Amino acid sequence: MRKINRPIFRILSVLLILILIAGCLPVLPISAAAKGLTLDQLMAKFPDGKYWNGGDPDSWTNTPCTHHGNCPYNGSCGCNSFMGMSIQCMGFAEKLGYDATGYNPRLNANGWYTYTSVSALNNLKPGDIVRRNGHSMYVIGVEGETVIYGDCNSRNRSCNIRWGGVTTKSNLRNYFEHVRSAPFPLVSGYLGSCEAYPSGGTVVPAGETILKTYPCHENVDGDSQDVTAVTSGMELTVTGLYENSVGEYWYETVWDGTVCYIPASSTADFLPMESTVSITDVSAPANTRYGSGFPIKGNITSDGLPLSHVGAYIFAGTAVSETPYMTSEDTAVDSLTYSIYGSTVDNNLTFGRLPQGDYTYLVTATVTNYYIADGELVTDQHITRLQQNTFTVSASLPCSHTYTAQETWDATCGDDGYTTYVCSKCSFAYTQTAFASGDHVMGDWNVVQEPTCTEVGYEIMNCQGCTLAYIHSLPATGHSEVEDAAVSPDCTNVGLTAGSHCEICGEITVAREEIPPLGHDFQSNIVAPTCTEQGYTTYACSLCGEIDEITDYVDAAGHDYVDGKCNVCGEAEPDYEKPAELPSGDAELKFTAASLTLGADLKVTFTVNQATVDAYENVYAVFNFGDQEISVTDYTVSDGKCYFALPGIAPRMMNDQINAKLYGTFEGKEHVFAYSYTASKYCYQVLKYYESNTKLCTLAVDLLNFAAAHQKYMNYNMENPVNAELTDAQKAMGNSGEQTFTSVMGQTGENMNATFSGVTLTLSDAVIVRYTVKCNDLTGITLKITVEGTEYIIPASEFIAAGSGTYYVNFTQLKARQMRETIEATVCQNGEATSKTLSFSVESYAAKTTGDADLAALVQAMMYYGDSAKAFLG
Repeated sequence: MRKINRPIFRILSVLLILILIAGCLPVLPISAAAKGLTLDQLMAKFPDGKYWNGGDPDSWTNTPCTHHGNCPYNGSCGCNSFMGMSIQCMGFAEKLGYDATGYNPRLNANGWYTYTSVSALNNLKPGDIVRRNGHSMYVIGVEGETVIYGDCNSRNRSCNIRWGGVTTKSNLRNYFEHVRSAPFPLVSGYLGSCEAYPSGGTVVPAGETILKTYPCHENVDGDSQDVTAVTSGMELTVTGLYENSVGEYWYETVWDGTVCYIPASSTADFLPMESTVSITDVSAPANTRYGSGFPIKGNITSDGLPLSHVGAYIFAGTAVSETPYMTSEDTAVDSLTYSIYGSTVDNNLTFGRLPQGDYTYLVTATVTNYYIADGELVTDQHITRLQQNTFTVSASLPCSHTYTAQETWDATCGDDGYTTYVCSKCSFAYTQTAFASGDHVMGDWNVVQEPTCTEVGYEIMNCQGCTLAYIHSLPATGHSEVEDAAVSPDCTNVGLTAGSHCEICGEITVAREEIPPLGHDFQSNIVAPTCTEQGYTTYACSLCGEIDEITDYVDAAGHDYVDGKCNVCGEAEPDYEKPAELPSGDAELKFTAASLTLGADLKVTFTVNQATVDAYENVYAVFNFGDQEISVTDYTVSDGKCYFALPGIAPRMMNDQINAKLYGTFEGKEHVFAYSYTASKYCYQVLKYYESNTKLCTLAVDLLNFAAAHQKYMNYNMENPVNAELTDAQKAMGNSGEQTFTSVMGQTGENMNATFSGVTLTLSDAVIVRYTVKCNDLTGITLKITVEGTEYIIPASEFIAAGSGTYYVNFTQLKARQMRETIEATVCQNGEATSKTLSFSVESYAAKTTGDADLAALVQAMMYYGDSAKAFLG
């Protein structure tokens, strides 16, 4: 079984037919490829702009070389050496090839092979080494004719390291020396640490499954993100198979243009794709004479999965037998195409001298598909017979050739020339190539077509000595839009929708549409009578106010006296006698104080004297906060005080007004006391009246900063930041500087009925720890939380179902001072552990928070707040 590392951008998608070959052909061995460094690791190991010198081939210096004479290959001159075999550009390229594969590129072994034919550039891939005109380059990308490479010593001949050099195959053909072909392509990114297998077909999820951005460990590690959820019965096209670092297999697929991955363990049966392998431009002699080689050539193509092996064989006689007479090529491949070269040497699918007689030659190609069945890796190998011919080796003696030049084509700066020589005795011919000079003389850029708002233009630069031309596109300028404002219709006039047009070309980019007149909307409007004035009804347009008529007059309502005053207009009641006085002093109906309590969320507590509650009947409080009206009849009593609490205040809402009313009934009549307060006001009062209590002041400042960061993260009331009123001296009381966060994230014990598949924080209204639990049976299930020796039990009735046996469980009892404390969570069944114990802390969440600047600032402020709460509360 051969594991093939591929570039992550290869996507196989077409489903075609595989042709099976009879068992008479030899079975080709498939060996595992050695793993080495990825492109990312090579670039990190040898940084761009540094110098490959100093005597350690695995290191670099900041100092350029000043001598590049006849340096010995052992590196004694200061240049680094590759195994005492090569230095400078060749040594660096061969060192990269060795680090990427684990094998020496200088040896034609372990999959490395050196080709001296220029046609080897046709199959150039990332990871190969090209030498041209005395300079070696390590290939890191091939896109059509463009070649991207890394090298050493190309800048000022000082052993300077460079990544991202660009050239063309046409340029490499000039003064070409050799290609050292790597056993497998260079890989980069996360997938470079995975084993990749060619795989094509379709799978169906066995149940609801999450597609991930890469084949992560147990669905949770690293930065792998959810792409989408797929349901059972949905057919997915497989474009590859990966085995991650812990031996889990993942199928690669594409969802809405995004490459993503599904665990192979979550899929039903695999339906393999079909591929067709073909050969074109085939050329081989029908017969040859004794002493001559037998060259063949052709282009092999797979229109489905990549080719995994190409073989060429000679069989004695006129038919294919079990054992080849001669094997010329037995090549491992990882490409959709492979070119067979015509040559007179005994390599590259060319057969050497044969005894007289009849022979059959055969070219085959192998396509290998990998998939998972019953949790095991299955290899599905199909061999295609591509070309088979019979030829004869005759007894005639070789010709002593006499050549004459027959045809000559002069080379230019951009194109090769050649001379064809033909034997006047036997008509045997060969061609000698004159390589292009490559010394192009380019003219100026000439604009052929100017770009417009919507059309791309282009300019061209021509070589003055050949047909080479560079074409550069000029992007469309795009419309310069001017907004046409909307015109609202009224009762009698037409309106227009908003639109826009290009101020350059005049094109209407957003068309305006007419909006018909609204027409009058006459509505009856009742004008209520006052205490002394009659009422009436008007019939007027609700849009423009035009009055149609006035009717239905109603008599004046008269006064409604309450406590000696009209409840409607405020006029004093004649002959009114004032009732007895309401309770006063400690029994007066009012709030005497307000305070703030810190927890998972914030709570404002309003204080009322016990004497007030004793003097009045049915005492209760009503709080209007945000869009809620909360009536509170329960209160706590301590030391002659009664406390009415308003919980659930999110940090971002500390500046929001709390309109509090205290109600009480005295001598059969209800009375009310109104008071307004904010949670932020408490912090500023602390800073004003408790300046000498530094720990309390630090807590107040850190809480205000935490609330302001929460406002910014939630984009809430940004024009009124909670900490805006802090003075410079007060700001200095808060925590600042670099924080160090340590993660305690981990699991111990063993899983039985339940597992944890994730834990995170919810930072919307409170600091809430959310656990993701997978459990097939909730009978007798609870979640036990332990913080600082205190246990909290969350019953299964509070578990939130997320589908497929997955549940979310929220822990809301965390205190502000416990941000750095370890929270241990265990799923229990009938009081006994049935999962691993998961350790977590708010600090663990902070330790991994990166990327989102507003979230990072919120987490920093939250941890400062937790630290100051810990310092103050102990």
